[in-house]
Amino acid sequence: MSNENENWMRDLPNTLHSMPLIYLAIPGSHDTMTYSIKKNSGIAPDATKEVKILSKIFGPLAKRIVYNWSVTQHLNITDQLNMGVRYLDLRVSSKSGDSNLYFVHAMFAGEVKTRLEEVNGFLNAHPSECLIIDFQHFYSFTKETHVQLIQIITEVFGNKLCVQPNPVTRLSLKWMWSNRYQVIVIYRNDIIFSIDKGKRLWSGTLWPTFWPDTTSVSKLIEYCDRILEHREQYFGLITQCLVTPDAKFVVKNIFSDLFSKCARPCNTVVKSWIAKKQPGEHGVNVIIADFISMDGFEFCSTVIALNRKLLGVHTSRIHGGHEPHTMYSLPQPS
Repeated sequence: MSNENENWMRDLPNTLHSMPLIYLAIPGSHDTMTYSIKKNSGIAPDATKEVKILSKIFGPLAKRIVYNWSVTQHLNITDQLNMGVRYLDLRVSSKSGDSNLYFVHAMFAGEVKTRLEEVNGFLNAHPSECLIIDFQHFYSFTKETHVQLIQIITEVFGNKLCVQPNPVTRLSLKWMWSNRYQVIVIYRNDIIFSIDKGKRLWSGTLWPTFWPDTTSVSKLIEYCDRILEHREQYFGLITQCLVTPDAKFVVKNIFSDLFSKCARPCNTVVKSWIAKKQPGEHGVNVIIADFISMDGFEFCSTVIALNRKLLGVHTSRIHGGHEPHTMYSLPQPS
């Protein structure tokens, strides 16, 4: 596996180090930690009711099927980061009878603190690389569980955690480096407003994400284009370049898997779509996909290369802008 992108932020042209981070093209992985799901892992709280029932009836056979449709990445977290991933998409759950917290996607994946420590190890070895870590969903959580997770985040990353600048357009690699920040944590739960007094956890409204929720690649592309047409320049944007199987689709392809029936046909089209895009105020920002290491996909390199299109763009006016007070609305998938 090539590690040519392991320091890609450091290696960007100097003029782009001052570009607002919300205008750079940044590769991310969908359900980042699912590589750590095992075939015998337990069914997680985020699984559908139907999956939970089938698991109780058919046991290991049902688990094998769920496993085939739950794993979205093959590379471990360190290899993903070395490949160039700088946005992590995470779902977290508690587990009955266990004091630890775990990443999930229908099945239990790796333990949270252990995996985050691996991420921190990469950051220690790559002091010029910065990450966006997005805690998207929480399952079987109480206020106490949120406190536990937030304590883990602060203990692991410490002073690397980036505070929220005002306006967000002040956020650039150069600004983060000057403050020795390396980690932006998005925490999509309102509990941060009462717990996070230091403002080191970012509200999800600052980096909106929209789920295409379709098995059709053509509808996915149409949806992503509509989202970009409505992009608000004072917020980040996460574009989900992936298709999602529904129950009917899984039943029809029950002895196959997510990689073969969804990711492979999707990624082939998505690569060409990404290459034609432009980053910047009204362009792409964070782009995520399934199986970012798929042969021939060259996902991270394709996304990172988009930043070259920003060279020569006059950016002086975008550093002192004013953020809008209300969030914008975007179309739902058809």
